[in-house]
Amino acid sequence: MFLEQTLDELVSTIHEMKCKLEKIESNFSAEANADDAEFITIKQIGEHKDWPYSDSATRKLISRGRLMEGVHYFKVEGKIICKWSACRSYLSKNFAGHLRSA
Repeated sequence: MFLEQTLDELVSTIHEMKCKLEKIESNFSAEANADDAEFITIKQIGEHKDWPYSDSATRKLISRGRLMEGVHYFKVEGKIICKWSACRSYLSKNFAGHLRSA
């Protein structure tokens, strides 16, 4: 009886540890992929290591028509959501050689 109870506790502990490990791996993976997100807010793009503009400068690019709605950004419920691949392409075409290095 004692051996069965100890074995059940061991299985329960292993299961708890496995769940905690999966949660930690999930959090780590989400942080690692944050820079690779395709759609990001205007604040996030202003903080992106490869984007040389602040969020206010990005807003100026939008207001001046340099970044185009439906291509580089979208308006979702009144918020500006940037498409990272299109913004990165904008930089490549217009400022090759002037991007920040990672």
